Amino acid sequence: MVHHCHHRYRRLPGFPVFCLLLALLATSTPHADACPVCDSPTGREVRREIFNEEFGPNLLRTVLPFPIFLGITAFLYVGPPSFRRRNESTPAEDTL
Repeated sequence: MVHHCHHRYRRLPGFPVFCLLLALLATSTPHADACPVCDSPTGREVRREIFNEEFGPNLLRTVLPFPIFLGITAFLYVGPPSFRRRNESTPAEDTL
């Protein structure tokens, strides 16, 4: 039996619109304008230290664990490729 994940979203027709509105709300500027530290000398120094020439490598180091953990999770959920091929070649055993 094959299960498809997309059937859940048919029950929520406004879900994509909700996600879009949530993303727009999260990225709107009024929230950033409320920051009391952003326009201070400390805020400018923090921005200068974050967005310097080391920004690319630091961003890579920060984001790199996510695909690694996603790969580990997928491996644990699906199993190794040799195990999948062995199970796909004998579908009759699944019905016993």
